[in-house]
Amino acid sequence: MNIGTKYKIESDSLNIYLKERHENKKTGEVYWRSIGYFATPQAALKSLVLLNVRESELKDLETVIKELNKIYRKIDGLRIPAQPL
Repeated sequence: MNIGTKYKIESDSLNIYLKERHENKKTGEVYWRSIGYFATPQAALKSLVLLNVRESELKDLETVIKELNKIYRKIDGLRIPAQPL
């Protein structure tokens, strides 16, 4: 599942992988590098949210925490079917 153009989530029978898009500067070849391994899609999404918060310019910590909590509640409410083993 692609998340924008920079990230995607993949899975196998054991893990959920959060991957980041990279491009070889010499050849222009695009490849995906794993940046995290998770037990659930929700955990991968929460990690991606935190990653984006860390990369942003934060000015008001209280506002950021409130927004994170809202996003986390939405992620927790997602109905994502379990992968068959």
